[in-house]
Amino acid sequence: MAQHALDEVSEPGAFNPSASTFRNFISKDPTSQFPAESGRYHLYISFACPFACRCLTYLKLKGLDKAISFSSVKPKWERTKSTDDYFGWVFPSSSTEESGADPDTLNGAKSIRELYELANSNYCGKYTVPVCGVFGFIHC
Repeated sequence: MAQHALDEVSEPGAFNPSASTFRNFISKDPTSQFPAESGRYHLYISFACPFACRCLTYLKLKGLDKAISFSSVKPKWERTKSTDDYFGWVFPSSSTEESGADPDTLNGAKSIRELYELANSNYCGKYTVPVCGVFGFIHC
């Protein structure tokens, strides 16, 4: 399993991402695990990630930004823990630290990695954006 997006770049330079291990869908069915409810979901993105920007574009074009909030990490990778050498998406410590990036006011996470670890303490894959969180429950 790839630990980093750079692990998924082929020799000629093609990006071949592996499928996410977190796969769930928001449903119109009110009895589903993830029912479509305004204000229930939050999207975490990076403006530096084309896949995350595509999700934000879709959110805006469909008018879903009225029902789903979003925030962005810093546009550059930084160390996610002082105990290892992994670099990934991190949140700024304040709303003025990095233009366009937001602290995680929902879960208090310092990085996207922390969100994945909140969802599954045994997770050992990539820590990528976009991520959709359910208020009161993290789900990557």
